[in-house]
Amino acid sequence: MSSSAATPDHGTRPTFSPYAGRHRSFTIAMAPLDPSEWLHVDENRDAEIAEKREIFATDPEGFRAEPGTEAAQAEVAAMVGEHLAARGVPAEPPHGVPPLMAAALCVQDDLVIMRRRNEAWHLVAAALCFPSAWSLDEKFARPMDAIHEHVPHWDKMGGRVHRIFDSLRPEQLVWRLNWAVQLGGGLRDSKPKQGPRPWDAPDATDFIRVERQTLRKLPQSGDILFTIRVFMDPFAVLAAQPDRAELASRLHARIADFSEHELRYKRLYDRRQLLLDKLAAIASA
Repeated sequence: MSSSAATPDHGTRPTFSPYAGRHRSFTIAMAPLDPSEWLHVDENRDAEIAEKREIFATDPEGFRAEPGTEAAQAEVAAMVGEHLAARGVPAEPPHGVPPLMAAALCVQDDLVIMRRRNEAWHLVAAALCFPSAWSLDEKFARPMDAIHEHVPHWDKMGGRVHRIFDSLRPEQLVWRLNWAVQLGGGLRDSKPKQGPRPWDAPDATDFIRVERQTLRKLPQSGDILFTIRVFMDPFAVLAAQPDRAELASRLHARIADFSEHELRYKRLYDRRQLLLDKLAAIASA
């Protein structure tokens, strides 16, 4: 499904700009997270939840769950409800749907449950409306190494990620940011990274797509809840910032530093120079 909803307006300032930070791309860069800041809520909530409702109603790939995950799903739903109530955010979860889907229809984040079995963590349930160049069908029920088989440098990162999952405690939340450049389209991008990319239009808007990801262990089931919140910032927003020269220069340096493998994974191989030229123009404006 290709979402017909308009790309949200995230204001005049990028909410997050990980490309301008000190961490190189394709690193774990996890940090502790205050539980009160677990889920990010903003003015786009109503529009994004409405888009989720449409996806769940029309696309069977929006939700998958293995039998035996019902208790973990209910645990997630309770935690989401408690978090929103503590922040004074109104939430009316729908009835007659799986608990994980109901929880996902109260927040802007996608919700993914990972379960440890056979010495590996597997994706066992997900309410996934806004994937970043992957589909739930291709990842569902697979172990973490298989899910990340195409990620550059996973052979070096994978062992550490497994240890983070194994050692995470229920009271210990962690988060990280990920980013990509997306030409056109909206929040839902379920086309795989492998193979040619059918760009929407040659003059489509360039967006910086940022994922805010969190991990927390469910105290009752022992599963891991992985949340993903997507932010879309047009290049025009970047160009309007007072510190645009620094932001554009740092993003320029990130893209210029990518290896061929990294460029292909980010789907920038055939657009690298075009993006570098755009960013150089923003930096010098």
